[in-house]
Amino acid sequence: AKKFLLAAAAWSVFLFAASAVLAQAWLPEGTSLQQATREWVSSTYGHTVLVGDLTPNLGGFWYFFAEVMSHFRGFFVGLFHLHAVLLLVPLSIVLPGQHLEQILCQSVVNSMFQPFHAAGHSAQFLALLPLSQAAAQKLPVPRLWLTLSVFVYVHCLSPVFWWLWIETGVANANFYYALSIWNLLAHVFLLTAVISAARQLAEDSRGAKGKRKPD
Repeated sequence: AKKFLLAAAAWSVFLFAASAVLAQAWLPEGTSLQQATREWVSSTYGHTVLVGDLTPNLGGFWYFFAEVMSHFRGFFVGLFHLHAVLLLVPLSIVLPGQHLEQILCQSVVNSMFQPFHAAGHSAQFLALLPLSQAAAQKLPVPRLWLTLSVFVYVHCLSPVFWWLWIETGVANANFYYALSIWNLLAHVFLLTAVISAARQLAEDSRGAKGKRKPD
């Protein structure tokens, strides 16, 4: 574990330094490495953490922070980001020893609380779904089909609603925000389904072990 943490820390430092150097190369001539680092951090991590851009997307941040009062903004930004971290503990308690299902569920949670949600965030946990033993054995097919259908529905209609709202002006923000709500609901449906399937598989495994007779 110590070797892994050291390797991960060294790799993170290397990526940070390399990104800063590349940012310096792209910025105007004469920009110092310190200025390039500051610019790179504010344009990547700072952009995501502070949620300065409220361009509409399939996440739930943009509509909420477009309506919230400015003096409450910092509090709610921190609260939204904390949710993804705080849910680590209950997931570990509910799914003990089921590491792949924990990673799958946490990926769903991370996708839900992305300030700038894109199709790639959903693709991450959908790629892990076939690897889950609980999903393969205990997840009801109609429920899975319904959830995946909602994801397809959302990602197919989002460019259409964007065009109707932004390009033609015949729709409004509520049209697009409705898709954001359905996208978040699909995440919740999948999260609860995977947790239910994982717990059922764990109970079946404990029941099978209890029925085994000692040699």
